[in-house]
Amino acid sequence: MLTTYELRWFHPGRIPFDIQHWFRQHCLINREQPPQERSDFYLYSPECEFLGIKLRSGRLFVKWRTAELGVVRFGEFVEGKVEKWGKWLCCDPTGDSFQPI
Repeated sequence: MLTTYELRWFHPGRIPFDIQHWFRQHCLINREQPPQERSDFYLYSPECEFLGIKLRSGRLFVKWRTAELGVVRFGEFVEGKVEKWGKWLCCDPTGDSFQPI
């Protein structure tokens, strides 16, 4: 099991220029590594904010929030709600399982 501490932002589709510019200006994007583009397929679980189940690149990810650590400020320009998550990953080397239909 993997444990992570996360401060995340989500936006559907392409990142708007002004937000992308803000991240670049405040060194929150590694200029030498382009942003990852990927498609994740999430299991819809209404009213369940502490569990995430998704498919990505033929792998099944299960993730659950183990703690909410409140709002934390990182320097002058960044703040957000930090959460602690446990993660489990399942791979199928044959590629037969975990495919979106």
